Amino acid sequence: MTGTAARHSKCSAVMVVVVLCAAISTGSSWPLQKNVSPEFDCAMRKAAYAYGKHLMPRQGNFDSLYYALDLNNESCKVQMPQETPAKIQQRLRSFPKGTIFVSPSGNDDLNDGSEHKPFQTIQYAIDKAAEGEAKLVVLHEGTYYLKETIMFTPKHSNIELISHPRNTKDTVLSGGIPLKNLIWKEYDTSKDKNIYVADVKAFVKNSKASTPVPGLQINGKRATRARYPNLPGGIEVSPMYDDMISGSDGVWTPPDFNKYGKVKFYTDNTTAHRRPGTYHVNFTFLHTHNTYK
Repeated sequence: MTGTAARHSKCSAVMVVVVLCAAISTGSSWPLQKNVSPEFDCAMRKAAYAYGKHLMPRQGNFDSLYYALDLNNESCKVQMPQETPAKIQQRLRSFPKGTIFVSPSGNDDLNDGSEHKPFQTIQYAIDKAAEGEAKLVVLHEGTYYLKETIMFTPKHSNIELISHPRNTKDTVLSGGIPLKNLIWKEYDTSKDKNIYVADVKAFVKNSKASTPVPGLQINGKRATRARYPNLPGGIEVSPMYDDMISGSDGVWTPPDFNKYGKVKFYTDNTTAHRRPGTYHVNFTFLHTHNTYK
């Protein structure tokens, strides 16, 4: 076989974020429910913001919740306090005792799950967190290649999975398989073609998928797998009618009725399949085989 080139996080403000997005998209102000006074609505939003900061103190000013509740609007404004650099550093270090840390370069067998000795796999980390009191799993930056689906069961209730606040790069959960040290060879680079191949059997030999290499990314960017007909723009999408082979362009051969033996005809005469008050139609299926060049 050859390969051809071609965050679970907890957020209590999801609902209000959706409402805010709807308000912005229509250009309207904060939506008020019927029979709710603006004063009461504003007081409730302020209370929600205060409670959110209380629940998640490491979020500091909790900017995302602040703007989701539209508290920068003059009709219901809350002045966001300015955090000092010292307080920001203190907040970033204030994880509850028993917090579990994970890193792509960690180790499940040798490390204890602390910030400087993190575990490696997320499933192992949430299982450990389920046994403790902190119920918090923090992911260091990097790409986590998942060999199996992360399973959250009743024992994992209330576990929060977040990216480390000090991460400077993305934290990525990937269901892919890393292909390392591949040797790419030219396959067809004539005219405007740019097709290369690489042997990936060693990486997908144990794959149970019907299509072991359904997609390919190179340096974090999706590559277009070689195919025919090629797609304009290098995007793997349906080619639509403009890029499909016209029936008149194909050299068609008549069906070979003897290829699979004598043709059998099937008629549905099952009484139970009849619908009361409607005509009964016998559906006859003919198995044919068409080929094109």
